[in-house]
Amino acid sequence: MVFFGYLFRAVVHISLPAYTKAVIRTQKDIQSLGAIMGIWAHPDDETWSSAGIMAAAIENEQRVCVLSATKGDDGQTADEASWSRKDLRNIRESEFGAALAAISVESGVLLHYPDNKLDTIDEADIIEVLTQHISAFAPNSILTFEPTGITGHRDHQLISKWARKAALESNANISVYGAVETTENYNAVGKEADELFDIYFATDKPKLYNQADVDICFELTEDIKVKKRKAMEAHASQTSGMSKHPVGKKILQASLDKECFIKL
Repeated sequence: MVFFGYLFRAVVHISLPAYTKAVIRTQKDIQSLGAIMGIWAHPDDETWSSAGIMAAAIENEQRVCVLSATKGDDGQTADEASWSRKDLRNIRESEFGAALAAISVESGVLLHYPDNKLDTIDEADIIEVLTQHISAFAPNSILTFEPTGITGHRDHQLISKWARKAALESNANISVYGAVETTENYNAVGKEADELFDIYFATDKPKLYNQADVDICFELTEDIKVKKRKAMEAHASQTSGMSKHPVGKKILQASLDKECFIKL
């Protein structure tokens, strides 16, 4: 009894460090993601959400590939005179390739599914296609949207669900991460930007995550910011309008500071 009483007293007087969640923050931390595959709904989703992570991974000599379910041909255009909606499919396909080239990603795939209408296609079909691409590339990590899709876009929500299902069906040990909007970014620029540009167009307010609670909060270095900026500029039909507005510039700058994901 004396022994155990002494042991108890010793334990309660030990000062233990507070628990801190391990978060992927640095380029060195990115190595833990291994081979990375992005699975997104539209060309430019990958750049907004993860161009910095991908650029850092490439510099680390990790394998990276990106897949988009659509060619984004039902999207908007910043300037009809410069980027006609009639030719948007070809324009965005070209921009997708240029954006990936800006961060040195050599493998990019645009699938044939209808933009803004992913809820009309056969789920089994696209999951089979995604599973085939996953099996062929053999990623350790998949990057996609968190389940609400940030903006509430149905295409974003569905590609998130299908990426997770395909990862499971591939019978591989793959970690799937979903891009999120953080409370900090929303308060700093997102709310104001939404009022002006309706960036969360399919929801009143995005689901928010505190930076302290996410699994990836990659803080882009200056050289990685340069690469991501070039990738953003490559999607000119989508981004050029924002770059001309003070709040639009704040949105673009915020995307260059941090990229945040949760593990799904």
